[in-house]
This record gives sequence, C-alpha cells and structure tokens, in this order.
Amino acid sequence: MAARIAAAGGSARVEDRSAIVRARETLNTATEKLERLALDVASTDEQRLRFLFAVVAGVLAGVLLWSFLLDAIARALGE
Repeated sequence: MAARIAAAGGSARVEDRSAIVRARETLNTATEKLERLALDVASTDEQRLRFLFAVVAGVLAGVLLWSFLLDAIARALGE
C-alpha cells in the first residue's frame, strides 16, 4: 500500500513539474508578445509625430513660398 502511495505521489510530482514547465513557457511567450507589441506601439507613435512635424513644416514652407511669390507678382503688376 505504501509503495502505491509513493508511486502515485512520484507520478503526481512529475505531472506537476511538466505542468509548471508548460505554464512557464506559455508565460514567457506571452511576455515576449507583449514586449513586441509595446515596441510596435511606440514606433507607431513616433512615426505619427514625425509625420505631423513634416506636414506642419510643409505647410509653413508653402505659406512662406507663396507669400514671396505673391509679393513678386504684385510688384511686377504694379509697375
């Protein structure tokens, strides 16, 4: 009877160890996925910010260029 209890306890420990190993692997995989997702989100935000700066710079450059062109046209027509 004691041998069967010891054998059952041993097999239960082996099953527990394998379950812990599987759980640890699953947790590590999920952690890696979350880290990759966080990096993707950060790079997406950075790209949006750079795009916004480029749009603002383009608009300002266009306004500045257009003001010089209008000034040159107005001076040419005024004479």
